[in-house]
Amino acid sequence: MTAVKYADTGDAENTTIELSQASDGTVTAATHFSEGWWLWLTGSRPCKVDYIVRAPKNCSLKVKGVSNKAFAEGFEGQCDFNSVSGDLTLRNLAGSVRVNTVSGDVDGSGFRAALHLET
Repeated sequence: MTAVKYADTGDAENTTIELSQASDGTVTAATHFSEGWWLWLTGSRPCKVDYIVRAPKNCSLKVKGVSNKAFAEGFEGQCDFNSVSGDLTLRNLAGSVRVNTVSGDVDGSGFRAALHLET
């Protein structure tokens, strides 16, 4: 698991990255921005962060994002994607795939899965 924070794209001091793995194997990769309405009033915004997470192809996958781009390929377990104002690229997924997006593009191919798409 790798995370790269681009400090020149936002408020680096108030943008934090969480990378963790629970004892059950669940992996979490998340960006957090300090709470406080005054930060938004001053024009402060979170930095752009790129995550690269490699996982076994038969695991379950949950991806949630806001103003994001996500790419997933080759997974065979339950896959759930939720995005607000983000683009998803999905390739060669098997198993069950659920996609819920608001104001984002979904580009997919090679599905061998039950697909549930909500936009």
